[in-house]
Amino acid sequence: MDTIGAQAQVGGFDCPFPERVNPHLAATEEPHLEWIRAFRLVAGEEAMPAYLSWRMSRLAARTYPECDATQLTLMADYVGFTFVVDDQFDCHPELSSAAVRELIDPLLEVLDWDTTADFAKEPPGVRAWADLWHRLCQGMPRSWVRRCAASFRDYYEAVVAEAVVRESGRTPGVDEFVELRLDSSGVRPAFDLIERAGRFTLAESLVADARFGELCEQGVRHIGWVNDVFSANRELFTAGQRYNLVPVLEEPQDYTWFEARKRAYTMADDSLARFLRIKGELPGIYRRLDLSEQERTDADTYVRGMENWMGGHIRWYPESSRYVELTVADVCPSPVFFGPTYQDRIRHADHRDDDPR
Repeated sequence: MDTIGAQAQVGGFDCPFPERVNPHLAATEEPHLEWIRAFRLVAGEEAMPAYLSWRMSRLAARTYPECDATQLTLMADYVGFTFVVDDQFDCHPELSSAAVRELIDPLLEVLDWDTTADFAKEPPGVRAWADLWHRLCQGMPRSWVRRCAASFRDYYEAVVAEAVVRESGRTPGVDEFVELRLDSSGVRPAFDLIERAGRFTLAESLVADARFGELCEQGVRHIGWVNDVFSANRELFTAGQRYNLVPVLEEPQDYTWFEARKRAYTMADDSLARFLRIKGELPGIYRRLDLSEQERTDADTYVRGMENWMGGHIRWYPESSRYVELTVADVCPSPVFFGPTYQDRIRHADHRDDDPR
């Protein structure tokens, strides 16, 4: 195991990053909720208390602590939307992979649609995503838009790939799980949005650099493993969802649940240690790539943004009810997200389970 020396711990995880909260948090909470209501991303006011208890705006404020109020509202809309999307499938693992594909395809198409397209007849979730994607792209160079679109495309495709694995009824091997989880965690687009929130773009030579890519991957791994530790109970005991690092480690190694969780903690801490070690190489990487002073400043801002995500999301989990309230109604308050088709498919899946054949 890599070691990084004595340092603070949060939630049992090594966490050397200082606590930071965006000072514009209070000013952005109401605009975010107005957006959630406007696109019906919760099922009426009776579901709003459950959503409020997730504290999505606070997650955005912890993970994007340096941006202005306008950008923070946009980031809150992004994290709120992404978590609601995630729950459409985590709460209903009985959905077939074909059904998941049919629901995901319109979200993928938004990445290619002209921003003047009329989305009025689309389900709430698709209309919300079209609005959000348009706002995320405004003012950003095409190189960034293409890169961010590719990250979101990989995320949505991974959602479908997870459904294929679930449908097979088998627990994936650790290596297979890790490869897919790097995309399905949704962390890569969250990292892309560090640039959007800060109104800068990384040098293309740095984006293409293999060692810098390894630094980013270790950040993705760390966040993914921490998330799986915090969400394991909710996913397994709320919806029978075993596509999580903890049960994936449990089966082939013949671990107890406690031993598998302990191993997941270790994997997260190992990724953090590797992240910090590669971070120490950055001055040499900058020189090798002959980055300008501004490009180095932007790169440092981006790395600090990854650290904000790594430290901020750990501190958010105990503040949110999302991983405490173990009822589908509380963790998945948006049954209208994909419209009537989604509800029909859930009912069909439920009836299929009762089929005597």
